[in-house]
Amino acid sequence: MQHNHLHHSIELNAAINRITKQIQKTQRARGKSFVSRTKFGFEGNEACPVIVFRVVLANPLTTEAMLFNMLQEQRDIAQEAFLQPAMSSLRSIAQAAEG
Repeated sequence: MQHNHLHHSIELNAAINRITKQIQKTQRARGKSFVSRTKFGFEGNEACPVIVFRVVLANPLTTEAMLFNMLQEQRDIAQEAFLQPAMSSLRSIAQAAEG
């Protein structure tokens, strides 16, 4: 059972990583906002760390509304047609992992 869980975890993380990269690259290319990405590892799951968004707030004039708009842009990108096959794959992997 442990092997099966690890397999699903690696598959799930790989799918999340593909989607996160695509959202980040698209957001950067459009030039409205910029969020970098980094890998975040979990103890016991070193085989496939998760790629996450990383925001560094260097501008003291950044407002909550600006942050909300940046997140909304990511949500909107995630809904676009070019990402739907990857999102569908992620849902399938997550359902299989649930059993």
